[in-house]
Amino acid sequence: MVPSWNYRTYPCGDSERGKQVSTEQVSIHDVAKYILESKEQMTTIKLQKLCFYVHAWYLVANSDPIFPDTFEAWANGPVNTSLYESHRQMYSITASGLGVGNSSTLSEDQKRFIDAVMTAYHPLTAAQLSLLTHSEKPWIAARQGLSEGSYSSNPISNDEIRDFYKALNRSKSQDVREVVWPQMFASAQSR
Repeated sequence: MVPSWNYRTYPCGDSERGKQVSTEQVSIHDVAKYILESKEQMTTIKLQKLCFYVHAWYLVANSDPIFPDTFEAWANGPVNTSLYESHRQMYSITASGLGVGNSSTLSEDQKRFIDAVMTAYHPLTAAQLSLLTHSEKPWIAARQGLSEGSYSSNPISNDEIRDFYKALNRSKSQDVREVVWPQMFASAQSR
């Protein structure tokens, strides 16, 4: 799935191919808080997957991650353990329910970037996002040798993420609705 912008031209800060200049370290909790403030209530699985896709596409656009936090290849897709601890035992969550994170640490460019990713991925359900991550090389590679549904804390490599989504972006640089799983996107839109 490819957002409808191109990483080579998307502005994310200074003129050095989108390198972000920031005076404050952004965390996954800051990104999650911004997503929840923008999109209101959602399942915690969906929040995890949306944060993963923000992380993935930011790596493509900037070479460096938007936050230093990493993801593990859990049975239901990529999960960040720090974010998971913030919403443990919750099915759904709102911005006020996430006790950590401060969206004001994000620059306006970072917020626009997150909004672009949300335009592409937010219409999908948590189950659709989970299935999508299961079909993509970074999660599959991190779970190599594991049986379906088995426990894993294997990290998903940022290099693997960057390379996969960069290649996907090059091969499918059109609107996401025309690229991957058009029937799934249509069914998500109709809900």
